[in-house]
Amino acid sequence: MRNAVTVLIVSFTLAVGCATPAPEARWQGEETVELPLASSRPPTVKVTIEGEKTARAARLMLDTGAEEAALDERLADELALESTWRLNAVEGFDEAQGGVGRKTVFQREARAVYVGEACRLSGLRVLPLAMPQDRDGAIGLAAFPGRALVLDPVRRCVSFVPRARVDALAAREGVLAIPVRRQGNLLLAKVHLRDAKGAHEIEAVLDTGASDSFLNDEALGGPVHEDARFQVRLGAVDAGGHSFRVEHGGSFCTIGGDVLLGLGRPLLFDLEGERVLLLPPV
Repeated sequence: MRNAVTVLIVSFTLAVGCATPAPEARWQGEETVELPLASSRPPTVKVTIEGEKTARAARLMLDTGAEEAALDERLADELALESTWRLNAVEGFDEAQGGVGRKTVFQREARAVYVGEACRLSGLRVLPLAMPQDRDGAIGLAAFPGRALVLDPVRRCVSFVPRARVDALAAREGVLAIPVRRQGNLLLAKVHLRDAKGAHEIEAVLDTGASDSFLNDEALGGPVHEDARFQVRLGAVDAGGHSFRVEHGGSFCTIGGDVLLGLGRPLLFDLEGERVLLLPPV
């Protein structure tokens, strides 16, 4: 079985108060910052995590399907990350499918996370979870307040764009917008599917942290066959034919990295502006 699903979805928080506080991000400058990807499938970036007594290099997956950041539980213990009193209920894909399963864990807080030399994140909250060997954790869009994220799998790089510059990118010739709305720290897109039985419209989380795409039991209003194949369209973007797996009892449908990163063009994710753009090739 492919290691397809690492999406992390936090369904609710068992702590009194507001949502998880955003980290403080200090950038090298006010311009767009570009960094190489450590790997493009899944997209990961090298960071340094500072704990209470020591610091460690790590590789975090840039996961647009993650509502909260996560770190391998063994690394969190090694770094002696400070525990908080915030208890999260984690609703992820089944562990047999490569997901994080369903559990409750206390958030922990890193003193600092350095994303290359470009950015210092202070007070990043993470969920301690078991991680596969090819990454040490996952970090979502909410970890970079004030910036949009551009993933370019062809050039194997990621860019962090100040939100004030996103309008100029959106106005460039050849840019295609994917209709989305924000729910929590996730972006959900309107997705058009077509197979031999006709057309369907669903709403799905755009999830770079999973290779495969998933439908839940209720997505099509009837039984969903395992590995069903559809022609996929995201707004005006024709994404071609793709197979979908079924997550029985799941809360969300997802469009995974095989679809998103397979478009062969840079993708801009603007969580605060609630938009996703398919940019022209560089």
